[in-house]
Amino acid sequence: MAGIPVILAARAPLDAISSYLVYNNGKNADDMFRRYKEILVFAVAHPHTVAIALFDETVENYAAVVDRVNRVHGGILPPPSADDETLNEMLAKEAYEESLHGSNVTRKIGVPSPDRLELKQKYRSFVESHIRFAECSVMYERILKVASRQ
Repeated sequence: MAGIPVILAARAPLDAISSYLVYNNGKNADDMFRRYKEILVFAVAHPHTVAIALFDETVENYAAVVDRVNRVHGGILPPPSADDETLNEMLAKEAYEESLHGSNVTRKIGVPSPDRLELKQKYRSFVESHIRFAECSVMYERILKVASRQ
């Protein structure tokens, strides 16, 4: 891996794939399942070179993610300058303001709204019934084990 630090932002397949489908207007679903699994297979095969940043942990306890990344990659990230609650409040405020007035289209589409949440719920049913969902779920369970050992 040529000494390049790799950090995988890992999210449960139901949430990750459903969110992707909302963001991508339901296009390329089969490709998303394939890519999701491939990325996790790679991370499981390289547990000492791919640091896992679990989605829930990133949102709720960012300092723990920084600690894990630093254990895997030798202290490459400085500790957060704000506690998790303050950091989350700052990020939420910034995302909210951009969703109302911002010109960043990617962020504007990605910020949750009632319309997108309803659409995401429809996609969740599709994702749960997809033939590859079980494979992705198994790989995510393996990622959780890798993260717990890092």
